[in-house]
Amino acid sequence: MIDDQAIQINSPLRGTSFQDGGGANVILSFQPAGSAVPTNSLFIVDGIGWYTVPDNPPYSVNITLPVNGPIGKVCIIALAVDTSGLRLADTSFINIIPTGTLDSLVVEPKNIKLDSAIRETPIHVNGYFSNGSVTKIADLTEGTTGTVYMPQTNAIFSVNQNGVIRALAAGTDTLVITYGNKFLRVPVTVDSNFLLATYYVNLIDFSVIGDKTLGEDPFGLNAVASSGDDVVFSVYSGSATIQNGILNVDATGQVTIKASQSGNNYFAPATDVFRSFCVKPVKPVISSECNTLSSNIANGNQWYKNGIEISGATNQIFIVSDSGTYTARVTSNGCQSASSDPISVGAFPIASWTGNTSNAWENAANWSCGSVPDSNTDVIINSGVARYPEVNSNVSCRSLMLKQGATILIKTGYTINVLRN
Repeated sequence: MIDDQAIQINSPLRGTSFQDGGGANVILSFQPAGSAVPTNSLFIVDGIGWYTVPDNPPYSVNITLPVNGPIGKVCIIALAVDTSGLRLADTSFINIIPTGTLDSLVVEPKNIKLDSAIRETPIHVNGYFSNGSVTKIADLTEGTTGTVYMPQTNAIFSVNQNGVIRALAAGTDTLVITYGNKFLRVPVTVDSNFLLATYYVNLIDFSVIGDKTLGEDPFGLNAVASSGDDVVFSVYSGSATIQNGILNVDATGQVTIKASQSGNNYFAPATDVFRSFCVKPVKPVISSECNTLSSNIANGNQWYKNGIEISGATNQIFIVSDSGTYTARVTSNGCQSASSDPISVGAFPIASWTGNTSNAWENAANWSCGSVPDSNTDVIINSGVARYPEVNSNVSCRSLMLKQGATILIKTGYTINVLRN
């Protein structure tokens, strides 16, 4: 499979012109889209050669146009292989402007006939240039080379900048082709049976777009039309932008993309196709201290216990009243995040000694929970603190754990009543 949207040639710009005669420096480069990681990349320049590209950015190579190279339109192809094995490709072209004197223009076909079966046709224009004893032939079909196409009356056919003629109505007219001070006239006839032309059904096959998380890389949009013509994408609603078929989202919420195809002389305009998806907020990170859970996201939280939504638990802080496995999800602009990593909380609060204020066990400011442990509290005395606890009264706790290197000083006449070993 070849993905023609995962890399894009960004230099030279499509249709850039260079003077014939050699010596011009051309930077060939492409830009990967989304998460594509190109390897084994190369550029092929028609009539000039092929050039390998480094496997790390910037994906570029410098070339010098040869003295006796091609003139006119010169096609460029970029090829690569993604690290996943997907083949990547893009095409472009440059124009080599001939030097010397334009002796003549030649067009094919020289007489254009359209009807209900043949409703459009391309033409091809070559220019013959002489420079001393040397004559060169240049492909001048593309409008970017300087060729101009005009219907004489604009009544029975249209022509685009690249010489593709489309029938509009029955009759006769003339196509005028101009390059510099040279011009050609080509007769165009549209048969009366053109009015009986029927159009094929044009359907758009637009892939479903899965939900995204805010901050993900831009990604390519993929759709094909029965006509074979390009599908045009636009943002119908939501916060997103599209450039060259690459979609970038910049806020949470639902995004709807419209795919359109206007048809051609053989296919009717297609019915627009819409695809909607959610841009979800990043999943929250939750933490536990004593019997209190907190989310790193200020708004839009919903807490869950054992996978079941806790009614009304929508604040950033949640006070645990019983044991279980707790998670949180965040909703922003109607789109909900993935679930946080779970935290298991026991039925009894855990108090860790900090010794922030003094050595006194009885001082609430020395405990992580901000309260003195009681018979329902599991106590942990961590090592490496500035001060270790001293017990100056009879105290109780549910359980007591001393980390290696930690100490407790129980003053004479007092005890710690540990209810559970």
